[in-house]
This record gives sequence, structure tokens and C-alpha cells, in this order.
Amino acid sequence: MDAIDMHLDLAQLERFTIDVARDTGRLLMRYRHRSGFSSKADGSVQTAADVAAEALVRRRVSVAYPGAAFLGEESYGPVRTDGLLWVCDPLDGTTNYLRGHPIWGVSLAAFQNGEPLVGVVHLPLLRETFWAVAGRGTRRNGAEVRVAEGDGTQFSDIYTLSSRCWGDYAVEGMASSLRCFGSCAYHLAQLSCGGTVGCWEYNPKIWDLAAGVLLVREAGGTVRLMDGGDPIRRFAGSPERPGQALPTVAACNERVLARMMQGTK
Repeated sequence: MDAIDMHLDLAQLERFTIDVARDTGRLLMRYRHRSGFSSKADGSVQTAADVAAEALVRRRVSVAYPGAAFLGEESYGPVRTDGLLWVCDPLDGTTNYLRGHPIWGVSLAAFQNGEPLVGVVHLPLLRETFWAVAGRGTRRNGAEVRVAEGDGTQFSDIYTLSSRCWGDYAVEGMASSLRCFGSCAYHLAQLSCGGTVGCWEYNPKIWDLAAGVLLVREAGGTVRLMDGGDPIRRFAGSPERPGQALPTVAACNERVLARMMQGTK
């Protein structure tokens, strides 16, 4: 990662990101029982809560860090990756949210020069906030966490995946237990604290991964594209197309990586 901009107060940036994610969570809680949704061009679901939550984050960021670039799922366009960039999924797990399931949350990351510097995943109904700072580890509700250290072959090991992974990856014979919780941010957060040992995410966008990648890496894990590349560098190489789907991602510890990378059909 490039040198940290010495004009940035890293502790202040950390507090700000956590505060904004939690405030956005409170807004989402207020919208929770409103009905109605629309379908976007890619077939994903959008609610009024998604739009309002992103507007809140954008407003807060523009006041606190004027001049910083902003990339959000609901209003994305070409961005610059030099300097400070905020990447936001204001409501990850929208379908869960809409249908009354508790696994959904806010994913917010601050990038500097194309690399995540601070990442937060806030899960309001679960009362959990995960955050990571580059070089300073990952925390859940303030307590430091680490990825699981096993080789992923125990009967009790859990892997998570996007439901669409079934069509492209032969995961049935590899994993002890498979779970799909419907939120990429939650999957990566659970991996970071040792709740799961591995995670496949099918063709994610950068806002799905931005905070979660830092959570996993700072907790001792690795995140790799199934074609062998780095998802963050792949995004940074084409910021003019921020909505482009990335190849499927595998996230885990180094002991599990080879097994997961061999899961292609």
C-alpha cells in the first residue's frame, strides 16, 4: 500500500467511519417496515431505504472530507482512485431487509490511493459492528478478532457462498457445511472473526467487498479472485467502470486457499 497521507488523522477517520455506519443503520431501522421496491437493470432489488441511506452517507462524507471521491451502489459513476475515496454499500442484504430477515447491514470503506484504509460493516439487528484499519487489525464491537486457523476439513467447519456459486463451482464435495446468508458483507465479517473458514462470492461489485476485504486481511486472512488476481487491484485498474462485476472471489486463511481455488468445475 502507498504511504498513508500524513495529513489524515487515522484515528479520526476510524471514528468517523464507524459513526456514519451506525447512524446509517439507525436510519435503516426507521425505514424497516416500509413496503415497496423496484428492480434495477441488473435485476437486483432497490428500496427507498437504500437510496436514503446512501444519501445520508454521501452528505456526511462531503461535509467532513470535502474533495474526497465517493462511490455508492445506488448512484455510481466513474471515480478517481488517487487520494481519498469512499466506497459504500448503504444496505447490503436488501432482499433480507425487505423480507424481514435480520442479516443485512451497512458497508463503508475509506480508500487511499486505491487501497482500503478503513473498513466498517455494521449489522444493526445483530447489534454487531466490525471494523478494520490498515495495519491495525480487525475488531468486532471493540474486541480484536482473527480468522480461523484450521485447514477447513473439520466436520464443524462452515463455508459461506453466494447462491449463484452453485452453478459455476463444484463446492459440494469440498466443504463440511455450506451456508448462504444473503449478504457478502456479513459473509466476510463472519470469516474475519473465525465464525466461518471460507467464503465464495459470485461476481461481486467493489462496494460488496470494499470493507469486508480489509476486515479479512487485517484479521489474518486472504481474499483472492478465482482467476488468481487481487480484487482491489482489479478495481483500481479500471475506476472508469466501477459497476463492472469482478470474477468470483474466494476468501479464507492461507491453509484453506488452495482447496477453495480448486473448486472450479
